[in-house]
Amino acid sequence: MSKPIERKPLAVVLADKLEEEIRTGQLKGYVAGRRILAKRYGVNEKTASAALNVLSKKGLLADAESGKRRKIITQDIKPAAKAASKRLLILHQANTPLPVEDVLLLRDVQDSWEANGGPVSWARVDFGRYKKPGRVLDGVIDRYGADAVVLMSPTVHWSTEAARRLPTFQFGGAFSANPSLSLCSFALDSELVPLIQFFVDQGHRKIFVPTPNEELVNAIQNAYRSVFGDSMTQSEMDELVQVFPERVPQAWRGYWKKALMQVNPTAVMLLDDNAMLSLYGFCAEVGIKIPRDLSVLSLSYDERFEWMQPVPVMTRFPIKKAIKLFKSWMRGGLESVGKNFLQVELRKGESIGPARKGV
Repeated sequence: MSKPIERKPLAVVLADKLEEEIRTGQLKGYVAGRRILAKRYGVNEKTASAALNVLSKKGLLADAESGKRRKIITQDIKPAAKAASKRLLILHQANTPLPVEDVLLLRDVQDSWEANGGPVSWARVDFGRYKKPGRVLDGVIDRYGADAVVLMSPTVHWSTEAARRLPTFQFGGAFSANPSLSLCSFALDSELVPLIQFFVDQGHRKIFVPTPNEELVNAIQNAYRSVFGDSMTQSEMDELVQVFPERVPQAWRGYWKKALMQVNPTAVMLLDDNAMLSLYGFCAEVGIKIPRDLSVLSLSYDERFEWMQPVPVMTRFPIKKAIKLFKSWMRGGLESVGKNFLQVELRKGESIGPARKGV
């Protein structure tokens, strides 16, 4: 029986043609602009522009600059082929929705990988459930036939086991010391220092931070030590940094009720946007006014939250820089690009004010 005819969008057909000319040396230095390409190959300018974007995602062309032709990245042509046809497995946390920014980042990862010719699979796992996830990870890898792994905010146990088995690129989370692991994240303790100081400048001292697991407690408390020094005791830090392990909405209402009433903080820092939604809902239910009674800052960003009242103060991870690192990993034949820590951007909002007497 004959194989079915593969139907490709015209932009992909043109991109394949241009890629062949680049790899065979027929095109060198620069690729013509969309208008010239459209005339040369008998397509419209939109199709030519889309073809150029496909080649850019494959790492064969430099990013577009206004009024300039796209430069061919010749040093990346040969290594890029190493990732072609390999299957990528993206693993992320089960039991809680992915933050919007994480979804956008992982979609860019998928687009970049598929533009290079390889298939991508997604799977949800409960990172916190397994302290020894080796057998579970082996089963997931076998099920999807994975040749490489991307982890989104895993525990150190999953990071360690993944890096032992396959080429692994990780975004956020606790990470393994394995030198073969490629990491793109932000340094939680160092990023927290200026944010805590920002609260302190507003008169806050009781700054409460809930965390989903024990692995992050030390990093958060180190940031407190950097700001407060010996003036804050260990027992105070233990009270201000608490583990909220259950990732279900119903449990968080109970967490907030206990923490806010017992600790009586004047400010809260949140590690993800789901926690912020939970806190805003609880405060509305019990009559806590933000920021009059409680100041709030989120270490996660969602542009939809710009519509909330008051608009939350949020930090944003530089997705474009993260994707460039991921593409470097691909172009380098999945060899480690090391541990890379990027600086987050603070987005202004209305959820932080001077310290009051507490909740």
